[in-house]
Amino acid sequence: MLQTVMPLPAELVIMVLEFAHTRDLKAFSTCSHACRAIALPVLFRGIRLSPNSLRAFRDGGRLAHLRPNVRHVNIEGRVRASALQVINRTCLCVSALCSGMFPVVSSLRIAAGAPGTVDGLDAQLLAVVFAQLSATTLYDRLRRLHLHTPLSESIGDEDCECEVCKEEAQKRLDRAEEEDEEDEELERAENIETVRQFLDVSRLVDQPSLSVSTSTSVTEEGEMDWEERRRLERLAMLVAKVRAPPALQEAYITVEVPMFRWASACLNDKFRKEGGRRDNIFGEWFVHLAAPTLQRLEIMTGFEAITPENLRAREGLPVVPGQAEFPRLTRLRVDTPTFKRRRLNKMMKRFPGLEELTVHARDWLAVRSQLGILPEITGFGARLGKVTLPWPSGYGFQTGWAWVAPLQLRESVQQWVERGLTGLEEVEFLRNPNRRAGCRPNCWSQSFVRYRVTTDGVVEETGRGMRPYVLEDEEPWMHHADLTRSIYGCSICYWEEDEEEEEL
Repeated sequence: MLQTVMPLPAELVIMVLEFAHTRDLKAFSTCSHACRAIALPVLFRGIRLSPNSLRAFRDGGRLAHLRPNVRHVNIEGRVRASALQVINRTCLCVSALCSGMFPVVSSLRIAAGAPGTVDGLDAQLLAVVFAQLSATTLYDRLRRLHLHTPLSESIGDEDCECEVCKEEAQKRLDRAEEEDEEDEELERAENIETVRQFLDVSRLVDQPSLSVSTSTSVTEEGEMDWEERRRLERLAMLVAKVRAPPALQEAYITVEVPMFRWASACLNDKFRKEGGRRDNIFGEWFVHLAAPTLQRLEIMTGFEAITPENLRAREGLPVVPGQAEFPRLTRLRVDTPTFKRRRLNKMMKRFPGLEELTVHARDWLAVRSQLGILPEITGFGARLGKVTLPWPSGYGFQTGWAWVAPLQLRESVQQWVERGLTGLEEVEFLRNPNRRAGCRPNCWSQSFVRYRVTTDGVVEETGRGMRPYVLEDEEPWMHHADLTRSIYGCSICYWEEDEEEEEL
């Protein structure tokens, strides 16, 4: 049957299809029954797991035969939900993973929490999830992990006339309608029993009646009440059962937070307690647990989360001793409210083999010297090849406060190369995004200037202008989990709705 479609060996056909875009694969699958049989295993290497799709993959379901092809599973958050719905949905999907339903999964994305849910739920829920996953074979295969905390409140005006916002609002509306159908699936008796057994983790910690708590409170004096202390004690017992992932190579810890609120949210505990900022506390702790094997890390938090002396026992999570360095890490991206030069010295010690560094933050005040701007970066050595930094500002004797001129930036990059960054290939500086009133961050734009270092060590400007601002880099998670190939050339995660198949 394969030879009637393409006169190539089966291995080459699959290899070609892996690098095709999802819309091209879907179009190819509608050409004939033979094309559909070839394309479906590739399309379903990455899936979005929900109560409805889970029913289709169970024994006897119409997609059960595709379970051995699934490499990446995305457990999405909800557009609108209560804390109980978030818990039930996440636990039902993760319990299917623990049961071995997908035998070759090596990539996982979990969006814990939802708009309107209480702070502190994410850490508890993820602690239960990973305490259960630690005892499975999937945990030993896990090579890529993305922990995402959705927005705690809406961003943007639903009445905005921007085309991007209109499209986003329509997607959220459609997704909310799907969730109503998924809630009916969650209410089935067998699913309720599955969730109850999953949350009964007393056998893991030898404590009776242990479950996830959805209540947190702090007294006026700033002290935790009795219920809060109990919650942290339960959390500490759970995380003690989470072992280090033996094969994890890539970790993404992202938090959706409005860019225009980062200044007041920067490491402000009072602001956090009032619900202004949500952290993925469990994710920050888990990164240190996986430090020996990580090769790529993207974390949306402050620099304090990746420096061991400042990684406090927040939210009841213990500091991981002896695993502060990341010896194999080559790619690092940090999204942080403020950029502080002194943090670079600590990063050099934690990431000795870094090849690509990206820091997204507000602008920072540059201190000009004979060594140029930010001379500390030369401590990373010759292995550093690509750098993205916030565009610095400064004070001039005649001009006052202003952005540092591109010419001065180019001269500083030239000094970096002359002082030891001989492997540097590309440097980019980004300004704060231009925020449009009433628009969501995905339709903002930001200024940039980009430089390239030639083989002769000469710095040349290759681009300057405006480009879209992206709150979260979703590109790695739009693709399936076949890590034997580049993450930038594979097919997008694909899921068919529960409807009648088209006539071919």
